[in-house]
Amino acid sequence: AGVILDSGLTVLYGFPGALVKGSIIAERSLANVSVHNRNVAGIDWSYLEGGNKSGPTIVLLHGFGLNKDRWGPLLRDLSGQFHIVAPDLPGFGATPAVEGQSHGARAQAERLAEFLNELGIRRFTLLGFSMGGGVAADYASRHADRVDRLILLSAYGVRTVEESDGLKKYKEDRSNGIYFKTAEGFDRVMNVASENPPFLPGPIKEYIAKNIGAPHYSMHKRILEEMVFGDPGLDAVRSRLGRLTMPALILFGNHDRIINPEAAGIFHRGIRGSEMAILSDCGHMVYLDCAAETNRQIEDFLTEHKAASSDQVVRSDSDNEPKKAQP
Repeated sequence: AGVILDSGLTVLYGFPGALVKGSIIAERSLANVSVHNRNVAGIDWSYLEGGNKSGPTIVLLHGFGLNKDRWGPLLRDLSGQFHIVAPDLPGFGATPAVEGQSHGARAQAERLAEFLNELGIRRFTLLGFSMGGGVAADYASRHADRVDRLILLSAYGVRTVEESDGLKKYKEDRSNGIYFKTAEGFDRVMNVASENPPFLPGPIKEYIAKNIGAPHYSMHKRILEEMVFGDPGLDAVRSRLGRLTMPALILFGNHDRIINPEAAGIFHRGIRGSEMAILSDCGHMVYLDCAAETNRQIEDFLTEHKAASSDQVVRSDSDNEPKKAQP
């Protein structure tokens, strides 16, 4: 037992990157997804694809500071039924930023449209978390004929009367933004983003800060400033909500400290016929804080509103022509 413990500590303190990368590989395997790359309009997109490739497609858009691999158990739960496409949005993960250009909701939605067109994805369910929710809402408002169902988790894009605690602190001091380059900064972000932050050993947090947080710090700082202080800023998608005609589900946590959960009501009132739930004892990261309840809400919504999978087109990296997906 002592030898095993010593070996584990050696790996933890000597090779924390191996543990982080190993956990990512394991999660991809459990969800039956793999990494793909596609250059679209000069942007080298990195994305996960897989799951049930004969099923209807679901596109997942991550939140600010996150990436294609930060979906937790949600990706696994969806992969049995859905063909999964989960990209790194430009400026996040392994997809580079577009220097000198906007990374607001509309600009990212336009890039997403080019990306999905290149992949040959015609109709699909669209799920977005936080920043990704704003991008999803903007895209769906301009391509309503492409989106069967829309799921918004703690979505960005509408200004609330009362600002969240996290937003107030950020406006007082920009160093309180949801980006980091140290282990202490990582802890600060997780404490504001999650009601129940997972325990991570110090070496793991140091590795994440050095290899994930720090390299993106300056770019993420600029993107967040645009999202909050730019035009239209926090109201990035409010004027587009009336154009969302597909079935829509809106989920927020009642203890969200990044986006005031009052935003859920604004989305709900703006999207005619939408469904809304405020989950108890959940922070901003509802799909991790309240994974079981979030997944149940999503499953019930998807069961009630069936996808038009017969109209879906899927093109793999090795295909030259689009193929009809099996219903």
